[in-house]
Amino acid sequence: MYILKNAYLNIIRSSGRNILIGIIIATIMVGSFITLTINKSGNNLVNSYKNSNPLEVSFNLDVMDFRNAGDNTKEEFELLTLDDIADIGLLSEVNSYYYTLSSSLNSDSINYINHEELFKKTDEKSPDNHGPDDEFMKKQNNFSTGNFSIIAYSDISYNEDFINGNKKLLDGEMISKDNNDNVVVISEELASENSLEVGDTVIFKNISNEDITYELKIIGIYSITTNDNGMDFMSINSSNQLYTNLEVLNKILNDEKDISDYKISSSINAKFYVDSDLIEKFESKVRSLGISDYYKMTTNEDEVTSALKPIKNISSFSFTFLIIILIVGGIILVIINLFNIRERKYEIGVLRAIGMTKLKVNFQLITEIFMVSLISLVIGIVFGFVLSQPVTNFILKNEINSITEEENNIINNFGSEEFKRPGFGNRNDKKEPNLQKDIKYIDVLDVKIDYITIIELFGISLILTIVSSSVGIMFVNKYEPNKILQNRG
Repeated sequence: MYILKNAYLNIIRSSGRNILIGIIIATIMVGSFITLTINKSGNNLVNSYKNSNPLEVSFNLDVMDFRNAGDNTKEEFELLTLDDIADIGLLSEVNSYYYTLSSSLNSDSINYINHEELFKKTDEKSPDNHGPDDEFMKKQNNFSTGNFSIIAYSDISYNEDFINGNKKLLDGEMISKDNNDNVVVISEELASENSLEVGDTVIFKNISNEDITYELKIIGIYSITTNDNGMDFMSINSSNQLYTNLEVLNKILNDEKDISDYKISSSINAKFYVDSDLIEKFESKVRSLGISDYYKMTTNEDEVTSALKPIKNISSFSFTFLIIILIVGGIILVIINLFNIRERKYEIGVLRAIGMTKLKVNFQLITEIFMVSLISLVIGIVFGFVLSQPVTNFILKNEINSITEEENNIINNFGSEEFKRPGFGNRNDKKEPNLQKDIKYIDVLDVKIDYITIIELFGISLILTIVSSSVGIMFVNKYEPNKILQNRG
């Protein structure tokens, strides 16, 4: 009791010096509180991002492995079908999925964008757009492709070109998944080359049988963006790309061959969305469905990790800043306490001379710093709570602005709010994933003090107290009381 009373009196007696120590400790507590809050907020954002962005999984045939397989294995091998895709999509681990079909068409009624003609000199160009090299190109591709590539999505909201802004609806409307009419969306270049507008009808021919034709109405025209360095060759290839619905595409494929025998190849692509912690369980179930091991599972894990990097930086930076605060603050406190104990060397010598042990003297010095630290801890928690709230909200607001801007860009690229990427929440109906609704993001994150945060801050305060006082104590303990008093005299 005497030590506590004496420690209190010493704090009052040297109020100026202890106020300075208290301010330093309180500043450290404020910084620690803010950085701990930011760290937790950053981790919450990371977890939230992972939950809303499951891994994108696809199955691709490993041609080299299959080529080296034995004849018996090849005989037993079964290609992945659309029914298989539907079965995989119904697995409980799958949040959502989509697939695309693609084929080729020709046309006598419109000209395609001729890549050979595009780069020829004026005097080398033929009178029409088809060019002298068309026959050679047709001979090279007459068994597989036509002049126009036609694609259908089970849900076009997944079209990465429109999501990333590589393409954007310029006029009309996009193909919706409920549209079963004979319609098509074409590129701006194709429309310009053939003076086509929304509402016009174009006749295409089946590449396997030119007597089979398809009369498709143009309901939309999309533009293709280019990069700042000039022409994007991917956009050139997209100029002859048509988008339609599954009804039209299935009819085209059915005319080429029996759709029931149509297997997954370069013309069919499927992607499934699975939470990262369920990937192994998902693959195990896929294999139990009879899907061959020659179909290698690939994910976009690297892409997701890269997308998380800015959010992870928030958490790692706050942790690094916390370490810096503790190191710098600890050094400052050690220096101040060292000078403080040097000034009180005579007082310590008197206490030792009248019979107080080293342990009690050291305990009193530590008690004084600890009492100041407790007061500073309370002040630091109060100010830290006040300051961490706007800091956390600022980070959250920036993150929301970034997400909102990205979503608005996607809506503008598709030309309508109807085309939104399906959500990844729990589905009541496996056939229809939840669609994202208009989300009003929380722009204020309430910072709450839990017992873990208080314990962490108390631990920081205790460590600073012990470290800062221990150096000075070790300095003064190397002197005997008599020598201290003699030097005073």
